[in-house]
Amino acid sequence: MCRHGNTSTMSGRHAHEDTHGLRRGGWERALISTVGVVYLMLGVAGLATGPGEVLIFSSGLLLDIVRTAVGLLCLSALHPRTSATALGWFLAVGFIALAAYGIPAAIATQPIDMDRVFPVGWADNVLHLVTALVGLIVGLARYRVGKTATDGPHARPA
Repeated sequence: MCRHGNTSTMSGRHAHEDTHGLRRGGWERALISTVGVVYLMLGVAGLATGPGEVLIFSSGLLLDIVRTAVGLLCLSALHPRTSATALGWFLAVGFIALAAYGIPAAIATQPIDMDRVFPVGWADNVLHLVTALVGLIVGLARYRVGKTATDGPHARPA
């Protein structure tokens, strides 16, 4: 019997834990999955149309492969065993690095040869920075600020 008085189990785990485990991180998973849908659509559309532009975003072979892979990875957040927190940190770090490459590339007046494979413009940089911010929010959501020692029942009188 578990501490909550529930004796039923599902796959070796307590039913109470399963119910709460599936609900935990719901908005984080939804947010990461939304990012996944956007990137998967941009990646597949870019691969289908070839180098150029998809909507207002740049399109190149490597960029479209990366977008498709990120989209699929983010959609894996729908699986209950996938860590939305880890995906959030992946997005934050990865897309900050991508923006660190993209901003100087967008400023450059003479595009380099990589521009055909990995073109990055200002719309892409904004998308990458927003994605990094979403990743940071999801990555930090697990670490909520709780009560401090001075707010608890053992607080010293002032």
